[in-house]
Order: sequence, then C-alpha cells, then structure tokens
Amino acid sequence: MIKSELNKECGIRLKECLNNSNMTQNELSSLTGYTQQYISNIVVGQKPMTIKAAKLFSKHLHVREAYLLCESNHKTMEDMHTAMITGINEMEECILRYAHYNGLTIESCIIITNTGEQLVKKENFGVSVFDKTSLLGKQIVNGKECTIADIKFKIKIYNKTFIVDADRIFECFNFITNYLQVQRQRLYNELERKEKYLNMN
Repeated sequence: MIKSELNKECGIRLKECLNNSNMTQNELSSLTGYTQQYISNIVVGQKPMTIKAAKLFSKHLHVREAYLLCESNHKTMEDMHTAMITGINEMEECILRYAHYNGLTIESCIIITNTGEQLVKKENFGVSVFDKTSLLGKQIVNGKECTIADIKFKIKIYNKTFIVDADRIFECFNFITNYLQVQRQRLYNELERKEKYLNMN
C-alpha cells in the first residue's frame, strides 16, 4: 500500500472514531492540544497520522493506537480478543476436519480420576482439550467434581480403533497446526508479492 493511500485510510478511521464517540474535531483539539486544522488535514488525508498523535487520540476516542495507525483492524482490545478467540476456534475446526479427512476420527475422551474411575465424554470438544497438562487436577466432569490423573482418547483410524494418550493426539495436532500455518503464511506472502507488483504498475 502506497503512502498516500495509507494516510487516507488513517484519516477515514479517525473520522469514523470521532463519529462513533460523538466528538467534534474541535473537541478533540481541546483535549489533545493539536489544532483543529491539523486534525482536519489528517481526516482528509493531507497529513500523516503520527505515533504521538495516535497515542493521544486513542486515549480520548477509546480505541487502540494501532487501529488509528492502520497497523491493526481491531478497534478495541475487546475486538482483538474476540478475533483471537474466533481464530482459535476456526483453527481447531480446521485441524479436526483435516484429521478426519486423513482417516482420523476422535470417538470419545476417557478421563481417568485419581481413584481409578474412568469417565467417558463423547460430546464435541476443541483441540485445546488434547493438552492434558492444562486439565490435570480438580475439574468438573459430567456434572461432578473430580481429580483428573490422566486423559486418553478412543480414536478410529480407517475403521481400526485405538486407545491413545492425549499427549500423542496433541503432538499430532501440533504437527497439523504447524503445517497449516506454514501453508497460510506461504499464501499470504504470495498475495502480498502480487499486491506490491500491482502497485508498482
């Protein structure tokens, strides 16, 4: 993205945030010490959004500095957190689909308590459950409190059933995650290269 486009986008975002905050350029000027003309020049794309200005504006507009600088599309910390959770959920779904496509199906989770009791959970669960280190100890399972000593999974690979430790599944999904991230980065780099080429012509 060339500089003039970047400045214009920052101005559009500043105007949007002013409107959302029901604040005028004069009011922002009074709060920050920047002149109304300077703020107006940013809004129309004639002046760049500086780090110092973005830092001050963000405090009074209650948005992230990075959003005003066009370094992030997440306006608030809450937006960023929501996007992260959505991204994790999408990645988990992608991993499970990829595993299923390659013949691996998770049938149930077998939770072993400190008394040796085995509790079976068959409902849907995210990939994070395979990291058993975060789940060992006291937990609520099937509506009652228990102390989890170990976690295993009943899986099916091309119609053959196995009982495996959660760590093995986690290692497998870790590998798939890394593979998918590498592929996503490769596609991103290719798109970025094409965009730069188009901007040069």
